[in-house]
Order: sequence, then structure tokens, then C-alpha cells
Amino acid sequence: MYLARDPIIDRLIALKTLRLDLAPEDAEEFRPRFLREARAAGRLLHPGIVTIFDAGEDRERDLLFIAMEYVEGSSLKQLIQSGTRFTPARVAELGYSLAQALDFAHKNGVVHRDIKPANIILTRDGVAKIADFGIARLAMSEHTIEGTILGTPSYMSPEQVSGGSVDGRSDIYSLGVVLFQLLTGILPFGAGSLTELSLKILKHPAPCLGDLLPALAPTFGPVLGRCLAKRPEDRFQSGAEFAAALGGLAGSLPARELGAQPPGKASPPEGGRPSQAPRTVDDVFALTPKTRLAVPQSGPPATMAPEVRRAWLARRLRVVLGTGVVLFVLIAAGYLVFRGGGRLGPWAPAFLAGHPSRAMLDTASTRLRGGDLKGAIEAAGAVLRSDPASQEAQAILDEARRRLALETAPANISVDFLSPVSRGKLVFTLDGEPLEEVSWDFTRKVIFGITRPGKGKVHALLTTPPGAHELYVALQTKEDGVVGEATFAQVFPAASRWTLEVAPGKRKGRVEFALRPRTETASAPTQSLQP
Repeated sequence: MYLARDPIIDRLIALKTLRLDLAPEDAEEFRPRFLREARAAGRLLHPGIVTIFDAGEDRERDLLFIAMEYVEGSSLKQLIQSGTRFTPARVAELGYSLAQALDFAHKNGVVHRDIKPANIILTRDGVAKIADFGIARLAMSEHTIEGTILGTPSYMSPEQVSGGSVDGRSDIYSLGVVLFQLLTGILPFGAGSLTELSLKILKHPAPCLGDLLPALAPTFGPVLGRCLAKRPEDRFQSGAEFAAALGGLAGSLPARELGAQPPGKASPPEGGRPSQAPRTVDDVFALTPKTRLAVPQSGPPATMAPEVRRAWLARRLRVVLGTGVVLFVLIAAGYLVFRGGGRLGPWAPAFLAGHPSRAMLDTASTRLRGGDLKGAIEAAGAVLRSDPASQEAQAILDEARRRLALETAPANISVDFLSPVSRGKLVFTLDGEPLEEVSWDFTRKVIFGITRPGKGKVHALLTTPPGAHELYVALQTKEDGVVGEATFAQVFPAASRWTLEVAPGKRKGRVEFALRPRTETASAPTQSLQP
């Protein structure tokens, strides 16, 4: 990585280089794919993502380069190693902005694959930016071998560790690990070897945040627990959903540091040791002036004038009497609720109905039962803002979000086949509108520019909104045009998974398509409406 200056518009840029340690024929095949991936990442114009300006190559030195935005600030890794501590409210704020940036990238078809503190930069204005977006994929492109691990082990999702296919939910898992480390000062999983670490990520449940920070268990606990779920379908299904959960936490979290764990259980952050005097992020960049909390005195100052002293004592008396009244009301409410073997007393409903939190909690429960999921989320969130420890409100909120995610989750269509042609593309439309194009070129250059056919597998993952749609697919080649096409009129349930099969047709040089739902038991393929 180099700091450079763009001579045309006279600006500082960050220049990252990648050396091509490949065979000549592989390097020649890799270059156009590299540029395509760079262009895809370069389309990500978002305040939370470091912008890519340009990409190219230096053939004399066998180098590929990427010119990107130069950001003044420090990475989260540097801040963690320097002993910087983040308040829970600040962690929620950072997570909210980072989840929004991930959602934007995922909607544009780009998965980061290597979210970690070193790739998150905090500017001098306190803005979090994700760096190296697309670089992890660029570094391997389509040369990734099935079963290869790509990423930083401590922050990898279980599907990355096992070498499986990944999507945006893998980035959400990695961001959850980063937030866990910012809150507690330690990583969820530690081990003495890569094999042991991989086994823990795959098999062991994530540590309970309540065991390390009991005060955050009702707020951050469910959110991080869902992020670090082993199965992608059990996590937040999008960055927007993750950001919404973090946004609801910000107002109910303490704006002060919390101890990370009981004495003797702390471990230094990865790659460094905490300093003797931990600092908050505001100390580093002086974002806002410090707010000091006044500590009430146990008695009136001795220098008070007599009339001031009397006023002070009267005020203290009113506080004590007010506290006594509140305690009396709470005791009376408990008596009314539990009188008669746990049944509500005759005046209890009227009394409880007058309490704003209780009334709002009843509203949230009613809306959940009636299927008004967004209304239930709004009402339960209002209760948690006033009473963060309300387990009933948290349960309603989690259930409403789970149902809403299931109702709105897109259907996934996976394409995975051995291509019958060396060079071609799949064209997809949904309800007559362009959906996706997947191109491939397996031809090989041998000598004097002569090419020969090649074979390879084509992989693609499509998403469609839930509901009834008409999906059209065609396989096209430059030489023969359309060699196969099909139209599927299908109802796609929310969060359903499908497989599009491509097989040689009955006629030579033609292909046929079949769309199958992916279930635990075999099922008949969906019949296509052949044009």
C-alpha cells in the first residue's frame, strides 16, 4: 500500500498493488476478470465505503494496481492495539453505520469476505469506513478453489471456515465478531492453532455476552447472539435488518465504559496489549467535549447559608417522600397482581392499564397476535427505550423481527453446472425486466494467439422477491446464438431456496433447463413453459 498523488486533479490517493505470481496463461486469463471485479467494487459510492477510483496494470513489473480514496484516520485494529475503549452506545452507533454500508454493497452484488478491524477505518471526524471492499474477491477472483479458506480466521463465518459458498450473511457474522471484540476486548473464539480455531467456529456456541457484561445482556445480547449464529438462515438476513436492530439499541445503552469480564478472564486484544490507561474513542479524535456527571453529596455543604440549608433539606425530604410513594405504589401493584393465587385482583387491570409501559406492552402483544409486525416492533421498541430490562418486550421484538424477516426474505436460486460450451452467457429476466447476466470464457491460449476449447463449472446465485413471478432464462453463445431457453411461471415463497439445472438437450448442441425447490426430500422439477 502506497500514498500517491493523482497528477491530473492533484489529490492524494491510496495505491494498493497485487503481484501476479501466476503462470503466463493463467495471468492472461486473470487480468480481465480482475478488472471486472474492480469495476463492480468501484460502483460502490457510499459514505461508509472507501471509494475505488481506478484499477489497471503495470505489465513491465507484473503488477495490478487499485487507486482508492485516501482516508485520514486510524483503523479499528490500531485503536484496539493502542488500548482505546468504546462505550456501548458508540459500538451500537459504529455497528449501525457499518451495517448500512454492508447492506448497500450486498444490494449491488458485492460481498466483502474479509470484514475485520484492520479493514475498518475511523476518520478524524468519527466516521467509520470499510476499506478493501472487493479486494478479497479480487485477490482470488474465479481462481478460488472449492474448499479453500479465504479471509482472516478469527473473524470468519462457519461457512467460510468450511470452504463453502458465502453471501452477505457471512459479512454480517464477521461484523458481529468485530462488535463483540469492541465491547468485551476479546474475541469470541481463541485457540492455539488454526485447526482448533476452525473447530470452535464450526462446532462451539459463541460465548454468552451476559457472562462477560451482564449489564448488556438484555440489549446487545440477543443482537450479537443472532449475528454469531452458526447457520446463515438464523442470522440477520440483510445489513438493513441488522442496522435496524442496532439503531433501536442506541438510545438505551450506557454512554460509559463497562468492564469487559471478571478479573483473571481478560485477554489482550489480538496483536497488541491494552495500555495502562484505556482511552475512549473521543479521547483519540476529540469529537465532543467530555461530560462530567455530578456526584451527589451525602449532606449539605458546611458553607451553606442557613436559609439555603433549609431549602436543601426540604428538597431532600421531598425526594425521600416521593421515593416512598413510588415504592408503596409498586408494592400495592404487586399485591393486586398476585393476590388470589397468581390471578389479577379486581382493581389490577385498571391500575396496570394506566401505566404507559404496560399499556404499550399490551399494544405490542396485540399487534403481534394480529399480524401487524411493524406495529409490534414499533411498540416493543418504545417499551425498551423506557425499560431496557423488559424481557417481555424484548421477546415480542425478537419474534416480530423474526416473522418479518421470514415474510420479506427473498428467494434464492442457485445455478451450478458443468458448461457444455467453452464460452457463453446466461441471461435472466424476471417479469420481463432484466435480472442478471452470467458470462464465462473457458478457452485457453496456447501459442501464436491460437485458442483451444476448455471446460469449467459455472456458479451463480440469484435472488428474487417473494411472490408469483415469471422467470426467463436463456443460454447464448457468440457462435450459435441462443442454444436453449425456458420460462418458469412460479410462486416463490419467502426465504425459499431453488436450484436451476442446466443439462444437454435431446437435440445436439441444445440445452434444457429445470427449476427445482431445494428441500430435504426429493421433489419433481417445476415444468418450464418452453417458448
